Amino acid sequence: MQLQELPSQQKLSSQEIADYVTRWGGSPSIALLDPRCQIFTSRYAEGLIGYRLAAGAAVVFGEPVCDPALKVSLALEFEEHCKSHKKNIVYTQVSQEFGDWGVRHYNGALIEVGHDFFVDPHLDPTARRDARMLRKKVKHALTEGTSIHEYTSPQAELEQAMEQAKQTWLKGRKGPQIYLSNIHLFNNRSGKRWFYAIKGNRLVGQCMLNQLEARGGWVINLLMATPEASGGTTELLVVSILEQLRKENCQYLTFGMVPLDKIDRITGLSTFSNWFTKTAFKGANWMFKLDGKRKYWQKYKPYYESSHLLFTNKKFMARDMFGLMRAMNARF
Repeated sequence: MQLQELPSQQKLSSQEIADYVTRWGGSPSIALLDPRCQIFTSRYAEGLIGYRLAAGAAVVFGEPVCDPALKVSLALEFEEHCKSHKKNIVYTQVSQEFGDWGVRHYNGALIEVGHDFFVDPHLDPTARRDARMLRKKVKHALTEGTSIHEYTSPQAELEQAMEQAKQTWLKGRKGPQIYLSNIHLFNNRSGKRWFYAIKGNRLVGQCMLNQLEARGGWVINLLMATPEASGGTTELLVVSILEQLRKENCQYLTFGMVPLDKIDRITGLSTFSNWFTKTAFKGANWMFKLDGKRKYWQKYKPYYESSHLLFTNKKFMARDMFGLMRAMNARF
């Protein structure tokens, strides 16, 4: 494919960034919608790379957001950009294919850290023989009077209630936290959908989706229930969303990256770095209770693709891990 020259480091509006994410992004690309994320653009390859600078490294969220045929070209230009600023690069949540290319090109290190969970909405998770607990949770929420609705027409009062519920939920989270990005419900609305749960006259839960055209489906960006919600409210939200997507003949809904229980597959590290990485991941898994996310999403019987960390410098130090944690909004 012949490359056309584009303005170097052009300033993109938040809507333009959102449009790129909708067109070419994957589940980690939703981090680019956070205004704190820095954006790299190329003179030659249409697309962008989203990253945060932390502890001397450029921490990239996912793979380059562009036509798949241009990913390597965009990554190479970003490499030169970072070299000129003396920054290491750490790619988060990349595929096996992109990771293998990175190991060969950079002589770097690749660590499998999770699975990108996704489902085909045509397959009803409540219809499985082993879905008794899921059916029980959904039935409980329905019996308690919970109903699910899609937000489709402007209602200022409802938007205010959804924003307030989100803020209350965020403030109510206890203990150490780690998350991909801040959530902006109604900024850059194209490519978004909102579903909400009502019990009585109160909003008790909500879910926001971002469109991923390259995958022909959607990613869940926010799923929450308020303290007043009945047990099973989030399950009812997910099952209702799957039912709606099924009616639309959608074949893809991703829950995003879910961390592994432990690290086994590591390429390119020394014996000490291998041990350090596994120990650090084990500590993070315990501190942030990462196994809870996996247990929750497994009830929907998802398919998965492997998700990796790619270090372009295999001689990474503890500060690179610290930078990664900072970029992932780790709070203790």
